[in-house]
This record gives sequence, C-alpha cells and structure tokens, in this order.
Amino acid sequence: MKTKIKNLLNELNSFAREKNIAAELLLHVEKSNLIRLANSAVSLNTSEELIKLIITAHRGRKIGTCSITTNLSSVDKMKNAIVTADEIAGHADEVNYDVTFIPLAESPDDDANYDNSLVEMTSSEKLDFINKVSKDFETDDIKLSGIFSTGAVWEGITNTLSDTILFFCISDAQVSLELAHSKLKWEIAATQSAVSKADLNSEKMKSELLELFKLYNDCSPEMIETGSYDVILSGEALAELLGMMEYIGFSGGLFKRKMSFFRDEHIGKKVFDEKLSIVDDASVRETFPRSFDYNGNKRGKFSFVENGVFKKFMWDRDSADEFNQKETGHDVPGLSIVVQPGNKSVSNFDDIITAKNDNTTLYVPHLHYMNIVNMTEGIITACSRFGALIFDAENKIRVPFNFRITDNFFNLFSDIEWISSESVAVNTSNSYGMRSATAVLAPKFIKIKNVSITHVNKSF
Repeated sequence: MKTKIKNLLNELNSFAREKNIAAELLLHVEKSNLIRLANSAVSLNTSEELIKLIITAHRGRKIGTCSITTNLSSVDKMKNAIVTADEIAGHADEVNYDVTFIPLAESPDDDANYDNSLVEMTSSEKLDFINKVSKDFETDDIKLSGIFSTGAVWEGITNTLSDTILFFCISDAQVSLELAHSKLKWEIAATQSAVSKADLNSEKMKSELLELFKLYNDCSPEMIETGSYDVILSGEALAELLGMMEYIGFSGGLFKRKMSFFRDEHIGKKVFDEKLSIVDDASVRETFPRSFDYNGNKRGKFSFVENGVFKKFMWDRDSADEFNQKETGHDVPGLSIVVQPGNKSVSNFDDIITAKNDNTTLYVPHLHYMNIVNMTEGIITACSRFGALIFDAENKIRVPFNFRITDNFFNLFSDIEWISSESVAVNTSNSYGMRSATAVLAPKFIKIKNVSITHVNKSF
C-alpha cells in the first residue's frame, strides 16, 4: 500500500506541475470493519474500503478545494479533480491575509504503529472475544449490545513545491459492550482501545463489567438530591470532558474569534488545581499519534496545562496565517491528549473505599449527551450513564438513578482531591466522515470536589 500511494502521488504531483497548478494533495485510504450487537445478537457485520483524494489549490490569497471518493486505478479522475480545484481557486474570493504555502520538510515514514493482524481480525475472532467477555452475564432479562470496530488508515501527503511525499499509517480497534436489564432498566458498560491485536484483553474487560454487575444486579436504585457533590470520574468520563475542553478551549483561532473560554489573560496563570497537567504528546503510542501534521510540521510534546497553569494555545496553519501567529503542528484529525497520572493507588472500587470518602461521593463512569451551555464561559452539561454509583461517608456503595452535571471547567478542575497512579487508554474515535482513530491516555480515576448536580432522574 505504501508504494502504491507514493507512486500515485508522485504522478499526480508531476501532473499538477505540468499544468502550472500550485496544490497540496492528501490521499487517504482506509479499511474498516464493524460488528454491531443488539439484544444479544449480531445486528450488523459490515466492511468498507474507502479511498479519498483531497486537493487544495493555491492562487495567492485564493484557495480552492476539491475532494473525491475514488479508487487507486482512477488516475484520470484524480487529475480532473486537480484541475477542478484550481478552477475553484480561480473563482474564489481572496482572504485578507497571506496564505502560507511552502515545500514539505522531509520526515521518516510514520508506520510503526500499524499491526496487520489487528486489521485482518476475522468476524469469528471478534465474536470469540465478545463471548469471552459476556459469558455468564446474559439472561432472558439481561441483554448484550455494543460494537467491535477495527480498521486502518494509510495516508500520503505532498505538494507541488517539492518532491517530498510524507507517509502515515496506523491500525486501530474500539470495543464497547453494554449490558441492559429489560425490566429494571439499568445499563452498565465496559470499553477497550487497541493499537495492536496484542492490546485486546477480554479478561480485563470482563472484570470491569463484573465489578459493576455485582453492584447493579438486583439493586435498589435511588434518586439523589440536587446540589454540590464530590465526584469520582472514570478515565472514560474524564476523556469525554477533555474532548469538550479541547473543542472549546485550546484553539488559538477560536480564542481570537472570541469563542473560547480560555483568554489571553489566562496564559501563564493558574486556572486549575496544581495536580492537573494536560499535554498533546505525539510520542504516546496509545493515543494513535502522528509524528507530523498535514503541513509536514513535526509533532512532539505540546503542553496545554502544566501543574494547573494554562501554558499556550494551539495554532492550525490557517488561523496562524489569519492572526499572524506561528503554527504549532496541529493540522491533524485528532490530538494525542495525555493527562499526567497522580500518586493515588486506586485501581478498583475496593481501593476507592480504602481511600475513604468524608462526604457522599458520586462515581461517574460515562458522560452521556454532553453539550455546551455557554461556550465562552466553559459551561457544559452531561448526564451520568452506564453504571453510576454512590459512595457514602460510611463507605457503603449504593446505586443512583442517572443525574445531570452542569458546571464550568474552571470549577470542575479547581479542587482535585486525588488522581490515580494508573492510566487507561480511552478510545474517543467516532464513525463520522473519514476514519481517524483518536484516544486519550487518562488516569483510571480522578476525584474532583464541589461539582454541581443540577437535575436528577426518577428512573434510569
């Protein structure tokens, strides 16, 4: 695949030069398989191979983009798309700033995190994994649902200012399994992320489900009161929060357009508890990292928050051009977010009890339907789901109906009691658009104080 992509891009690059077209070319190839489960049965088992060419043509301050879904043999169709992109640029309005268009810097092929055995996993192998996890749980009332997604991406990047062709490929898997009781209406879930086949661990996933199952099976759920609570977030819930923080907080372009909750006066100031450090680290395998971005900028370790201090914004090329900033290697489909672990030895619910909870403490394993209440104030809202718990002051564990958190990021992370020393990879990929694996390496648990619970349910 690597040779095919490089040879094709070389031919397309030469064609564009012959036509005196200044252009950037991204060739994206993906292979995907998805098994979907519902009511303890396979409801979908589908595979897809997709090839997409994205051309960005430059005419000074005019930009034209054309993207096509194609196949590797349709070279004439790709060449026509290059001409189309240039024609679009000719009709485009000029932007009011100079647009950076420079030769790509050489970089080694980024293919160390590709595992063909993961990509070629058979349906029977996946079902065997699922059955190992779900064995002993399913009954007439308790049904299994979820997904098992595997695939890979191969990408080549070039532009007409050089002969350089950058190559990237990676394999990925995402497993999410849920148990639901048809009469009692509770749901619990476990997830797993993998870069290689060896990362998949059915026993670990089963133990995570079992820990919740013992508490939820034949439970007597209760409705909590609204108010302020100490909350323990799982790695999954923390990753979901960080995804939203990244979306509405870390972008310099968003800040300049007055849409970010971070502002220039926050740079260099303590905005969160000193226990919190957040980096984009392209060396961390579990996050499906990219060693260079789509402009060829090398990616390393980029700190957003260090010991509670907000360090800097990230800048994609277009925003950097518009606001006269330096791009930071963030023209990528997803970041490699890593949260620094703490020193608390907490890896399961028994450890949480041992850690002691002076106040009633809520446990949130997943956040559901998260949305923005006020973007520039960093206020978000989300519901608990898939196995919330109550740890009371007597360290007894009870089961609550689902509840809603509505709070701002500054308050959520202003008072962190502890962060676990163990980290987990949380797959945050979605199935919209082109395949692009993303994950957060997060502490397995984090305890935050004084979180606002604004709504409670009378049922699950």
